[in-house]
Amino acid sequence: MNFLHKKVIRCIILFTGFTLHLQAQVPDSAYTNMLRIHKPNMVAAHPLGLLLYRINHRFNSEPVSNTTVQIDLGSANIWLPEVRGYLPQDPQAVDHLSSFPWHQRDSVFQGMPRNYDSMVFRADGVIKTIQLQAHFRISRKLELSVGMRNFLLTGGSDPTTLLTGDGFIESFHEHVAGGTDPFARKQYGLNQAEIYYQGPDGTPVHFQKGNFVVAGITTDLIYYPDFNLFKQHCIYLQTGMHLGLNTTAYNRGIDAGISVGVFKQYPVGKANTLSVAVAVSLMRQHLFDLNATADFIEGKNLPTTEWLFSYRKTLNRYRFWELGLDFYYLGPYNPLSSFDQITPVGNRLSSHWHMALTHLYRSSQNWSVFFAFGKKWTWMVYINEDFKVNNAPDIQTGLALEIPLKL
Repeated sequence: MNFLHKKVIRCIILFTGFTLHLQAQVPDSAYTNMLRIHKPNMVAAHPLGLLLYRINHRFNSEPVSNTTVQIDLGSANIWLPEVRGYLPQDPQAVDHLSSFPWHQRDSVFQGMPRNYDSMVFRADGVIKTIQLQAHFRISRKLELSVGMRNFLLTGGSDPTTLLTGDGFIESFHEHVAGGTDPFARKQYGLNQAEIYYQGPDGTPVHFQKGNFVVAGITTDLIYYPDFNLFKQHCIYLQTGMHLGLNTTAYNRGIDAGISVGVFKQYPVGKANTLSVAVAVSLMRQHLFDLNATADFIEGKNLPTTEWLFSYRKTLNRYRFWELGLDFYYLGPYNPLSSFDQITPVGNRLSSHWHMALTHLYRSSQNWSVFFAFGKKWTWMVYINEDFKVNNAPDIQTGLALEIPLKL
């Protein structure tokens, strides 16, 4: 860890500690818990996206009443057979290839001059995500969040991967939907684990089974405007500034972004509520470069949109449960306009042979169902699926725990 790296982390820690002395007068926690949506971190565990800061939007009416710690554990199955991409350097060759559908370019490319760059990407395994985040109330309208992103690459054969292991997924395909080995997963071998990407610059990004990765540190400053007219109609706004320090040698640098969110609550009966929420954000990747060794995404601006619907049942002053449906859109890691320059080549054992590469030029659209139960602590679970069937991830589940602290 270099000097600049240490200095950034030290500033974050000092700033976090300073906020503990700025605790404003706080409202009753049971009251503020009613004016928010309790949701886990459901951002999809893409094998390259995990190395970047992608925003997990929160929908609150105001800062937390007490300092709060949230722990998120996720399990995501990844299945991306190896695909190579060739990028000719001759403009005439690029124009000629782009006139063909992408899935027919490989046969045309074989007879062209060999002046090209190349890229390769493959990924397999069950990724365990471990995310920690602490939320601090700075004032009546400001909240600071500091977090850490980590993940572990496994083969997926342990009991904790009951729903996300290769065996369960293939059994589901065979007996429920999809048929026998629809993606040729068995032909490559089950319970494998590896992530490998090499871009045109020639520097590989490589993780193997058992690798534990500290992917980054996050800092979010959220502002809650106080508009009485909106509050009268149970509408709550928030804006955010976000910084992410990526800590792997591959992409060491700082991401920065902004977000805007709004949610409205509809009373249902005496104490129950139906909530509708939407948020948009834009993250600038590698606003500051700290000697990163690899360049694995071309698109530097990552937009996100999130839509959420939830129903909350209040059982008594402190106990409740909440059921929600969430849609999360993430822009492509590489610009779609660059796809015409790529000639994908791979082993065509199934219709999804190309997903490792083509998914980098397509948006991600993830749907999640989540459930929360709260008393003094709040437990949350979710299941996530991308109905584009990109297999990055194929299916993802998670468990989260939110613990309020009285300091």
